[in-house]
Amino acid sequence: MLKLPFRNIYFSTHKTRKEIEELIVSQTFLSDANYKKPDENTRNFYGSVNSEGFTLQNINNPKIVPFAEGIIFGVGHEMYIQLKLKGLRSLRIYLLLIILTLSSFGILLFQLSLVGVSVFNNIPALFAFIITLLLLFQIIKLGKLYAALEPSSINYFRGLLEAELIVKKDIPAVFKS
Repeated sequence: MLKLPFRNIYFSTHKTRKEIEELIVSQTFLSDANYKKPDENTRNFYGSVNSEGFTLQNINNPKIVPFAEGIIFGVGHEMYIQLKLKGLRSLRIYLLLIILTLSSFGILLFQLSLVGVSVFNNIPALFAFIITLLLLFQIIKLGKLYAALEPSSINYFRGLLEAELIVKKDIPAVFKS
Protein backbone atom coordinates (compact mmCIF):
# COMPACT_ATOMS: atom_id res chain seq x y z
CA MET A 1 0.00 0.00 0.00
CA LEU A 2 1.17 3.51 -0.77
CA LYS A 3 1.94 5.50 2.34
CA LEU A 4 2.61 9.22 2.64
CA PRO A 5 6.27 9.64 3.58
CA PHE A 6 5.53 11.81 6.63
CA ARG A 7 4.33 10.91 10.11
CA ASN A 8 4.26 12.39 13.61
CA ILE A 9 5.19 10.05 16.45
CA TYR A 10 4.91 10.92 20.14
CA PHE A 11 7.18 9.64 22.90
CA SER A 12 7.17 9.97 26.66
CA THR A 13 10.40 9.66 28.62
CA HIS A 14 11.63 10.18 32.15
CA LYS A 15 14.90 11.73 31.02
CA THR A 16 15.58 15.41 31.50
CA ARG A 17 15.78 17.87 28.64
CA LYS A 18 19.59 17.97 28.98
CA GLU A 19 19.87 14.17 28.89
CA ILE A 20 17.72 13.98 25.76
CA GLU A 21 19.86 16.64 24.11
CA GLU A 22 23.07 14.76 25.01
CA LEU A 23 21.69 11.47 23.61
CA ILE A 24 20.81 13.11 20.30
CA VAL A 25 24.14 14.97 20.18
CA SER A 26 25.99 11.67 20.70
CA GLN A 27 24.54 10.47 17.37
CA THR A 28 24.93 13.70 15.37
CA PHE A 29 27.52 15.71 13.48
CA LEU A 30 26.40 19.16 14.58
CA SER A 31 25.88 21.91 12.03
CA ASP A 32 26.77 24.59 14.57
CA ALA A 33 30.12 22.85 15.21
CA ASN A 34 30.97 22.75 11.48
CA TYR A 35 30.07 19.04 11.44
CA LYS A 36 33.22 18.15 13.37
CA LYS A 37 33.46 14.81 15.10
CA PRO A 38 34.53 15.31 18.74
CA ASP A 39 35.22 11.61 19.43
CA GLU A 40 35.50 8.26 17.66
CA ASN A 41 31.89 7.15 18.21
CA THR A 42 29.78 6.34 15.15
CA ARG A 43 27.48 9.14 14.06
CA ASN A 44 24.22 8.49 12.22
CA PHE A 45 23.06 12.02 11.50
CA TYR A 46 23.95 15.51 10.34
CA GLY A 47 21.92 18.26 11.87
CA SER A 48 21.28 20.67 14.67
CA VAL A 49 20.28 19.92 18.24
CA ASN A 50 19.28 22.15 21.12
CA SER A 51 17.24 21.82 24.29
CA GLU A 52 14.01 22.68 22.43
CA GLY A 53 14.34 20.23 19.57
CA PHE A 54 16.43 18.81 16.78
CA THR A 55 16.62 18.50 13.00
CA LEU A 56 18.44 15.45 11.70
CA GLN A 57 19.42 14.01 8.34
CA ASN A 58 20.35 10.34 8.24
CA ILE A 59 23.80 9.69 6.77
CA ASN A 60 24.91 6.35 8.15
CA ASN A 61 22.05 4.05 9.11
CA PRO A 62 20.21 2.39 6.20
CA LYS A 63 17.38 1.29 8.53
CA ILE A 64 16.24 4.81 9.47
CA VAL A 65 14.14 7.26 7.45
CA PRO A 66 16.18 9.99 5.72
CA PHE A 67 14.95 12.93 7.82
CA ALA A 68 13.69 13.39 11.38
CA GLU A 69 12.69 16.47 13.31
CA GLY A 70 11.85 16.53 16.97
CA ILE A 71 10.23 18.96 19.34
CA ILE A 72 11.01 18.46 23.03
CA PHE A 73 8.51 19.68 25.58
CA GLY A 74 7.78 18.99 29.21
CA VAL A 75 9.23 19.76 32.63
CA GLY A 76 11.73 17.95 34.84
CA HIS A 77 11.58 14.20 34.32
CA GLU A 78 8.21 14.31 32.54
CA MET A 79 9.34 14.95 28.98
CA TYR A 80 7.47 14.46 25.72
CA ILE A 81 8.90 14.37 22.24
CA GLN A 82 7.05 14.95 19.01
CA LEU A 83 9.10 13.18 16.35
CA LYS A 84 8.36 13.97 12.71
CA LEU A 85 9.66 11.18 10.50
CA LYS A 86 10.09 12.28 6.89
CA GLY A 87 10.91 10.60 3.62
CA LEU A 88 11.81 14.00 2.15
CA ARG A 89 13.11 17.14 3.80
CA SER A 90 9.94 19.04 3.00
CA LEU A 91 6.32 18.15 2.34
CA ARG A 92 6.42 20.73 -0.44
CA ILE A 93 8.74 18.53 -2.52
CA TYR A 94 6.33 15.60 -2.24
CA LEU A 95 3.38 17.80 -3.13
CA LEU A 96 5.33 19.14 -6.11
CA LEU A 97 5.90 15.58 -7.33
CA ILE A 98 2.17 14.86 -7.03
CA ILE A 99 1.19 18.11 -8.79
CA LEU A 100 3.65 17.43 -11.63
CA THR A 101 2.30 13.89 -12.00
CA LEU A 102 -1.29 15.10 -12.11
CA SER A 103 -0.40 17.90 -14.55
CA SER A 104 1.37 15.62 -16.99
CA PHE A 105 -1.48 13.10 -16.66
CA GLY A 106 -3.93 15.94 -17.43
CA ILE A 107 -1.95 16.93 -20.52
CA LEU A 108 -1.94 13.33 -21.65
CA LEU A 109 -5.73 12.98 -21.15
CA PHE A 110 -6.32 16.23 -23.02
CA GLN A 111 -4.23 15.03 -25.96
CA LEU A 112 -6.01 11.66 -25.89
CA SER A 113 -9.40 13.39 -26.05
CA LEU A 114 -8.29 15.46 -29.05
CA VAL A 115 -6.45 12.93 -31.15
CA GLY A 116 -7.22 9.49 -29.71
CA VAL A 117 -4.72 6.66 -29.42
CA SER A 118 -2.57 8.06 -32.19
CA VAL A 119 -1.53 10.70 -29.66
CA PHE A 120 1.58 8.65 -28.91
CA ASN A 121 2.95 9.68 -32.30
CA ASN A 122 2.87 13.26 -30.99
CA ILE A 123 6.16 14.20 -29.27
CA PRO A 124 4.68 16.44 -26.50
CA ALA A 125 2.11 13.79 -25.56
CA LEU A 126 4.73 11.05 -25.56
CA PHE A 127 6.94 13.25 -23.38
CA ALA A 128 4.02 13.85 -20.95
CA PHE A 129 3.39 10.09 -20.83
CA ILE A 130 7.02 9.33 -20.01
CA ILE A 131 7.16 12.08 -17.36
CA THR A 132 3.93 10.81 -15.82
CA LEU A 133 5.31 7.28 -15.56
CA LEU A 134 8.64 8.41 -14.13
CA LEU A 135 7.01 10.62 -11.51
CA LEU A 136 4.48 7.95 -10.60
CA PHE A 137 7.20 5.34 -10.12
CA GLN A 138 9.22 7.80 -8.01
CA ILE A 139 6.23 8.50 -5.74
CA ILE A 140 5.50 4.79 -5.33
CA LYS A 141 9.16 3.99 -4.67
CA LEU A 142 9.40 6.74 -2.06
CA GLY A 143 6.21 5.58 -0.34
CA LYS A 144 7.35 1.94 -0.21
CA LEU A 145 10.82 2.86 1.06
CA TYR A 146 9.37 5.06 3.78
CA ALA A 147 6.86 2.37 4.81
CA ALA A 148 9.68 -0.17 5.12
CA LEU A 149 11.91 2.14 7.21
CA GLU A 150 9.29 3.67 9.50
CA PRO A 151 8.98 0.82 12.10
CA SER A 152 12.74 0.45 12.52
CA SER A 153 13.08 4.25 12.83
CA ILE A 154 10.48 4.35 15.58
CA ASN A 155 12.27 1.53 17.42
CA TYR A 156 15.64 3.25 16.98
CA PHE A 157 14.48 6.53 18.52
CA ARG A 158 12.49 4.75 21.23
CA GLY A 159 15.61 2.81 22.23
CA LEU A 160 17.93 5.81 21.97
CA LEU A 161 15.71 8.01 24.13
CA GLU A 162 14.58 5.17 26.42
CA ALA A 163 11.05 6.33 25.75
CA GLU A 164 7.66 4.78 25.35
CA LEU A 165 5.41 5.32 22.37
CA ILE A 166 2.24 7.27 23.18
CA VAL A 167 -0.59 8.93 21.30
CA LYS A 168 -1.07 12.69 21.21
CA LYS A 169 -4.08 12.58 23.54
CA ASP A 170 -1.87 11.10 26.32
CA ILE A 171 0.16 14.32 26.46
CA PRO A 172 -1.09 16.69 29.19
CA ALA A 173 -2.93 19.68 27.73
CA VAL A 174 -0.41 22.08 29.30
CA PHE A 175 2.35 20.70 27.03
CA LYS A 176 0.42 20.42 23.76
CA SER A 177 1.39 22.80 21.02
